[in-house]
Amino acid sequence: MNQLVFGIFGGSKTTTTYHPTLRELTISWSRYGYQGEIIEADTLDELLTKVSEQQYDVCFIQKAGHVIDEQWVPPCWNREGFHNSLHKHILETDFLVIGEFEDSNSKKMVLKDDCLLIDMHQYKKLGKPRFETFIEVCKNHRLPVKGFSKTVNEGRFYLTASNPTSFELQLRKNPEQITRFSEMTASQTSFLKGIQSQTTNAQKGVFLFNIESYKDLGNTPKPIDAVFSVAAGFKANRILAVNGFDQNTRVVYYDYSKRALDIRKQIVENWDGEDFPDFVRQIFTTNPTPETFYQLWSGVTPENINWDDVQWFWDYELDKWGGAAAFKKHWMAYRNLSHTYIHCNLLSDQQKLFNEIQKYKTPFLWWSNAFFTVYSNWLYTYQDRKAMYENWIASLAASHPHCRINGADYNNTSVNGLTIQEYVEQYKNHTADELHPVKLNEIEISY
Repeated sequence: MNQLVFGIFGGSKTTTTYHPTLRELTISWSRYGYQGEIIEADTLDELLTKVSEQQYDVCFIQKAGHVIDEQWVPPCWNREGFHNSLHKHILETDFLVIGEFEDSNSKKMVLKDDCLLIDMHQYKKLGKPRFETFIEVCKNHRLPVKGFSKTVNEGRFYLTASNPTSFELQLRKNPEQITRFSEMTASQTSFLKGIQSQTTNAQKGVFLFNIESYKDLGNTPKPIDAVFSVAAGFKANRILAVNGFDQNTRVVYYDYSKRALDIRKQIVENWDGEDFPDFVRQIFTTNPTPETFYQLWSGVTPENINWDDVQWFWDYELDKWGGAAAFKKHWMAYRNLSHTYIHCNLLSDQQKLFNEIQKYKTPFLWWSNAFFTVYSNWLYTYQDRKAMYENWIASLAASHPHCRINGADYNNTSVNGLTIQEYVEQYKNHTADELHPVKLNEIEISY
């Protein structure tokens, strides 16, 4: 297997184009699909030299301001996606570089430097050539200079390819203050409107299905007397199913979206555990947009949804349970449990949750990726999110050291298989930053 590393250049304080938010966007948006080390340098050639001194096979390079923008799509659409397409390129042989070319009226081919895939073995074999000579070197050694696939190119933006000043003025703004779209490129407009949609609507957002896997819950039952869960999908149910529960077990949903809590309560109290797609129709009717923001897959709203996709997601969920009958049996027992709903934002308002969790002896808490959402990545700097997260884990450990935990950290790295006390003790022994995530988990999954 080819060992891949990501690299970034042009984002350090010593460069003339330095803009800290652009650098953070490049790094953060990489973390939705990549959890390894990111190597950084001032220039592209310096970056290649640094990577060549390590044992990586392939380097995916981004210039600060480039973002990966892979969308959530149902597997039944049979779309390859950015990261799968990138790995297909990695498996190709006999190349030095894969990238894209500048639009030019001259006959000379010029590689863009915002996004590149480099075979490090070829790079070293060819004497570590300067980037500006790559095309000439490839021609001299009869190596192809390849372009990225359409899927890779559709899943990425270079946000400062033109009018960087106008774009930079929009960075970190509150969503209602993002303006001047007439001055933006199509890529900049698409990216900013996506940001605007998420940051404006996140606190009335609703996830009816889980994006992330259940694999991180393991298979070894450990008794719990309460499950604490964000109000999304059916992961709280899987936590209960894996660990076991009885009539005294409590369910506590918490979320920064009041609409998510209201709809979760509606599901618990009114749905019989059969034909969830039909009940989703009722949810859409009783909780219409725009008062409710449904977090659905790419480009989909309640108004244009394909109900075959909803059925696919429901069938996929049932497969995890061993079929409809097994889920129905669980659901009927689950509905009889005592449920509590707490409206709070983990980034700023945790005390209500701590007050509740102290009532139990063996709680299990899932916080999903609350510290690594589009909302938090846009509105807060990396250092802000890291400080919030470290305050969260320290406060939770002080509140209930034996609480079992599950979620993602401020780098979107999965956290599982530990109590909060065990996690904090291990976390203190590691030095993590945005370039070097710390992996403290039994099973790594993507959020």
